[in-house]
Amino acid sequence: MKKRILSFVLCVVLCVGLLMVQPIKVSAYGDQNSTISAGGLLGAGMMYTVKQDGSLWGWGSNRYGNMGYAEFNENYYLPLKIMDDVSSVSAGGSHVMVIKRDGSLWGWGNGTSGQIGNKIDISSLGNLSAQFFYEPVHAMDDVMSVVASTGVSAAIKNDGSLWVFGIIPGRLFFPGSETAAFYITDDVVSVALASTAANDEDPRLYAVKRDGSLWLWDLRVNAPERVLDDVMDVIATDINTYVIKTDGSLWGWGDNSFGQLGNGTTVDSVLPVRILTDVVSVTAESGAVMAVKANKSLWAWGWNLGKQLGVGDGTDIGSEDYWLSPVRIMDDVATASLSMSLTTLILKTDGSVWTQGMNASGSLGNGFTDSETTESPVKVMDGVMLPGNSSASTIPSPETPSAWAVDQVNTAISAGLVPQHLQSAYTQATTRAEFCALAVALYEAVAGSEITERVQFNDTNDVNVQKMGALEVVNGVGNGNFAPNDTLTREQAATMLARLANALGKPLTITASTFADTGSVSSWALEAVGQVQAAEIMGGVGNNTFAPKGPYTREQSIATMLRLYNAMI
Repeated sequence: MKKRILSFVLCVVLCVGLLMVQPIKVSAYGDQNSTISAGGLLGAGMMYTVKQDGSLWGWGSNRYGNMGYAEFNENYYLPLKIMDDVSSVSAGGSHVMVIKRDGSLWGWGNGTSGQIGNKIDISSLGNLSAQFFYEPVHAMDDVMSVVASTGVSAAIKNDGSLWVFGIIPGRLFFPGSETAAFYITDDVVSVALASTAANDEDPRLYAVKRDGSLWLWDLRVNAPERVLDDVMDVIATDINTYVIKTDGSLWGWGDNSFGQLGNGTTVDSVLPVRILTDVVSVTAESGAVMAVKANKSLWAWGWNLGKQLGVGDGTDIGSEDYWLSPVRIMDDVATASLSMSLTTLILKTDGSVWTQGMNASGSLGNGFTDSETTESPVKVMDGVMLPGNSSASTIPSPETPSAWAVDQVNTAISAGLVPQHLQSAYTQATTRAEFCALAVALYEAVAGSEITERVQFNDTNDVNVQKMGALEVVNGVGNGNFAPNDTLTREQAATMLARLANALGKPLTITASTFADTGSVSSWALEAVGQVQAAEIMGGVGNNTFAPKGPYTREQSIATMLRLYNAMI
């Protein structure tokens, strides 16, 4: 049924595409820090490339001023130069965002939702074309990465903070007088937007944090949920999510009507399905998926109705329109970008750009004006910048432990006490959920078996928190909540360590605390502070003080877990 409905929608949109004023719901586009980006709607594609000299080029639909010209609804069938000094580009359904070499963020095209960083002119809401911008709008400075979707954009600044532009049902993201930026969270290195059209009922945002954890937001309520660990990158559509893990493996979940989970079936999955290994980048759109492996080979699977996946290698793929398993289609590829317009952009390692699929409003870039479809790549231009070669800001490398903690951290890692996602940012404050992850690793290492019981909390689905709740190492903060992202205090750490020893059947000796600030310790933590002090699991912060309400860093947490581990074995 899903296949018949989507095919019907495609036919309708292609027939009436030029008459549309309001954008239809499309999937999120996932190009980040990329020098090519395929965007647009069904029947109206828009393609962008950044050349080695920093010039931005585009072709295809100018329905909303997307090509930087005032002639709305015109199509451009050959590449034209739009602007200079660009480092990366991301195209959404009806707007485009670019980061310039100085880190400034600019957007143009459809601004009816404030998605390009523009302040919405309430007085002109009845005139949609007044919200179409063919001249770039300055949205923000000090930007590292940007993703454009439909009706919304997301930007990561150099300091790791994540910001969103646009309108989401129930929330209006333009609190300022000059910009539509809305702050979400910190320590982000990758972001994906899914199902974020203004009329959608399930607006979702995924973010990968510096520690490798993947988080999911329902943007109507801004309540994050930790989904996975050890994640390097994420991309999402309205029906699927894909992640590249730190070991290079590609995983996906969600709808599988067109074989887009790549497992040889059309059975949906709410759990992650392993698809490929050695993957360095992935692009997905409307049931079609492509991935570039470390050896620069390009693989494709899923929906191929517009021939956007190209020509396969003869592998049994299921059907001509639905490829159920990954197929190797090209070599020497740097990156690729899929579009809702059923047009694919491919950047090869020699700097040449190729297109394939449907010529939606000139999106093939070969000068042809008809709506032809080609499964054979069409060369468009040379001299395009390879990803990573621009002067745009890059993600900072994870910090190393402080000198005093190096040996203890390395020993703890070797003992299997530190999950992968906690093997970085050692001097930052530990969260309550992160300390649970360390506690679970210690318990299961000592016990030699997994904790199978779970206790649920209202504000988190983190399995490590649930396991510690089951062992009564943690009790929550009241009303069934745990506050997983709150900073862990030193007295909370002491209490959890003492209870963890109890859970392992080796309780610490009860001894009164001798710290000078013992009177500042909460009554519920007083006994535990004395226990961890006497066992030399935790020490003070100087001058015989404990600072019970102070934060506890990641390297301190790891060091104390190692000491407790040695006391338990």
